[in-house]
Amino acid sequence: MNLIQTRELSENQLYDAKTLIDLCRLTDHTKGISFLENGVNAISDFPAFYLMYNGNMLISFLSVFLPNEEECEIYANTLPEYRKKGYFRQLFELASEQLKKYGIYEVKFVNEPGCEAGREALGRIGAEPESSEYLMSYCMQQDANPLGNLRLEAEEVPNGRWIRTFRENEPVGSVQVEIEQNVAAIYNVEVFPEYRGRGYGRETLLQTIQYLKQTGCCKILLHVSSSNPIAYHLYSHHGFVHVEQLDYWKKSLQ
Repeated sequence: MNLIQTRELSENQLYDAKTLIDLCRLTDHTKGISFLENGVNAISDFPAFYLMYNGNMLISFLSVFLPNEEECEIYANTLPEYRKKGYFRQLFELASEQLKKYGIYEVKFVNEPGCEAGREALGRIGAEPESSEYLMSYCMQQDANPLGNLRLEAEEVPNGRWIRTFRENEPVGSVQVEIEQNVAAIYNVEVFPEYRGRGYGRETLLQTIQYLKQTGCCKILLHVSSSNPIAYHLYSHHGFVHVEQLDYWKKSLQ
């Protein structure tokens, strides 16, 4: 077996990783969600990719996404016929050594809910379930029907809009939206503390949806965590449906 750790995947390694992930996706009936681009990591020189080859065949692959300098998310795949042989553990131990060098001790693993093999492998290394994240999509045939008791202002920013709502001239809430090819992704629906509990979060959301539909968006998406049931209920009650789920597991390296 040949173990490789690298900051950047070569063209051949990238092809091998995509092939492995696709084979696992077909076997496990998942979407094959993964991380393959080190350029977006918060620590540019971190060795984010760990590969195990048997001859010329990539049999296990692990990648590390660093959204900031203190957190990490780990994605991993092993060919079905090579599972339960400790290969994922070996790659994780290599990655753990690097994470500790950079002072990162709390690890999150990303697993799709349909992947039983992933749950078993994470259990064997002592990881524990933490939370789930849901991708939700708005039913575009549904009318938003805001009450109209807030005024909306939208400012163009790179790749999207910054939306703010006002009660008379007082700012009440804000929403960040990224737009690409008429697909809108909603982030950070926020109501300022002094205005919470008055229905302004719902009104800000509905006015944002109405605005995005009027400006030609053909799809509206957002993410919400299972640790935020109030937000999940708000979105599901007002036209968003659950289309994808990621499960997060945690482990401490200390």
